[in-house]
Amino acid sequence: MSRYILLIFLGFFFCFSYAQESFPAKGLTHYAHDKVAIVNANIWINAKTILSNAKILIIKNKITAVGIDLKIPKAYRIVDMKSKYLYPSFLDLYSNYGMDTLKAYKVLNTGTRYWNRAIHPEYNACENFKTDLKNAKRLRSMGFGAVLSHKTDGIARGTANLISLGNKRQHTETISEQSAFCFSLKKGHSGVHYPGSYMGSIALLRQSLYDAIWYKNNKQNDIEKNQSLNAFINNWKMPMLMESSSHLDFSNIEKISAEFNLSFIVKGSGQEYKIIDEIKKSKLKLIVPI
Repeated sequence: MSRYILLIFLGFFFCFSYAQESFPAKGLTHYAHDKVAIVNANIWINAKTILSNAKILIIKNKITAVGIDLKIPKAYRIVDMKSKYLYPSFLDLYSNYGMDTLKAYKVLNTGTRYWNRAIHPEYNACENFKTDLKNAKRLRSMGFGAVLSHKTDGIARGTANLISLGNKRQHTETISEQSAFCFSLKKGHSGVHYPGSYMGSIALLRQSLYDAIWYKNNKQNDIEKNQSLNAFINNWKMPMLMESSSHLDFSNIEKISAEFNLSFIVKGSGQEYKIIDEIKKSKLKLIVPI
């Protein structure tokens, strides 16, 4: 499977854990320090620059400094990585890592939801995510340190969560919940025939967006309760990720973006070179395959 990234070098991802866990421990437990200093490492800080015998300071799972002449404050645990090489990891912004195999419309089949189950913006990937150790190991071997994972099914797909590819339970590996609002122009699995065409999918997406605007403007009238339309309102200001199946999708995505004043981040199909002039004129951002 092709992996998709927005930037090649985005940051270091290390599998250290510092925070107290909510699960009871079995037997004797060792808790790591909040502050860690990695020393004597060879560190690639970008595609052209390597720092030899350098240091990294980490506080509560976040890198605070990288350099050669850093002074290590007191209370830091020292980790010697002599002769080791550290590289920035890739971040896969389009993934279904850790998602269950159940169709979204079967999971969300009760409650006050949208009439067509290809529209399920209320689906939260963080509520259905589970660490996949085998797949995490495979992705790490390819250079990936984290993924933005969502349920790749339907037109309005709900939210994605940012996941570290470590070996701990999902409670620890989740970096950020509800990090993006995801869409496509494909019906996926909905349990109903409509939409049965590409244009029908576009029409349904546009109709659901107009319905969400109507619902927001009339919410005070308490006309009805609708979980799906309410989720549209709550997710509206999130980064919006739109899957593109071919270069022909781009102009339609751009029109929808302009119609509703949205700034989609388009997951490319690999065919974008065919419309490079159109892309140069566009204000939309792209995730492209490498």
